[in-house]
Amino acid sequence: MARLGAKDRGLFERPQSSGVWWVRYIDGEGREHRERVGPKGLARQVYEKRKTEIREGRFFPREQQRLVLCSEVLKDYDTYCDRRKRWVMSSGARGIARKRMKDAFGDVPVNKLKQTEVEGFILGLTELKEPLKPSTANRYLTVIRAAFNYAIKQGKAKTNPTVGVKKFKENNERVRYLTDKEEARLFKALPLEHHILVLTDLHTGLRQGELFKLRWTDIDFYSGTINIRQSKSGEGRRIPMNTILRKALLALRQARHRQGQKAKNGHELYSPFVFCSPNGAYLRNFARIWYPTLEEAKVEDFHFHDFRHTFATRLVMAGVDLYTVKTLLGHKTIQMTMRYAHLAPGHLKQAVEVLARKPLAATRETEASVVRQ
Repeated sequence: MARLGAKDRGLFERPQSSGVWWVRYIDGEGREHRERVGPKGLARQVYEKRKTEIREGRFFPREQQRLVLCSEVLKDYDTYCDRRKRWVMSSGARGIARKRMKDAFGDVPVNKLKQTEVEGFILGLTELKEPLKPSTANRYLTVIRAAFNYAIKQGKAKTNPTVGVKKFKENNERVRYLTDKEEARLFKALPLEHHILVLTDLHTGLRQGELFKLRWTDIDFYSGTINIRQSKSGEGRRIPMNTILRKALLALRQARHRQGQKAKNGHELYSPFVFCSPNGAYLRNFARIWYPTLEEAKVEDFHFHDFRHTFATRLVMAGVDLYTVKTLLGHKTIQMTMRYAHLAPGHLKQAVEVLARKPLAATRETEASVVRQ
């Protein structure tokens, strides 16, 4: 921020319009120092005091650790996640979140960030012009908390300012599934080269990240299974392929082989990924295809993740038990699968009908009394 004049030399406000003022000065050995003070009037007094101490040779700063800003902590954790290939958010959401957090407290030293500031930031996310959902705001808090825990391990921070900040209560009961008519319109609008991608999700219920990371080495055509190396819970699982999906993926595999043989170098279109970009790389920016397709198909309030709901819903409505659905989805607890229980009224009716197969003595007495009346 530009200086406002000689009177405010060495003072700057950050974040802008926050009312938090800092002082910046150079000591006698040419080293730069920054101090976060607070009110502007107090910051001006601190600045004049430091300049006087330096001029009179009375400024002897204590030996202390290198100034570590919150932006460095967030960047370190981002690098750590990239190396482990495990992220809390999708790639697009990570970029937006990184900018928001940097703007809010990126220039604040780690030992100066307070719990109230973190809490205010998280609450503010739900009060934007386009407010974030509680579940999304919770992901932000998870990232900040994990970043500071990692900084503590590195010795760059001593405390975690997120301690005591509570997460929002999330409502994960939303179950939006694709109807038969919507499915027909969606496939009609979807580019032909992506039909197999959507078909795979409808027949496996994979998460978007699991689907896009799928490699040919993960598919066992002999046993008819798909191997998910690492799911959201950190554990792997194997999903059986039905005859429709196995036939479709096998046809895609053979088509890729033919394309590779036609290419000049023999490897141009031979990608390790099952679903890839035109040049064989990891499929990115699928949103530019996905959202126009939804609009053309007139399918409203539908997220890509809802293919997973569609998969589970169709299984439950077909009479598949919830424990089997839980295993196929990779849920850690049965409570996560219970959201689909109400979709199986026939299954529940069949369960209570078991009692009618062998009437109890009291039931027989009741029936007899009704007949006598």
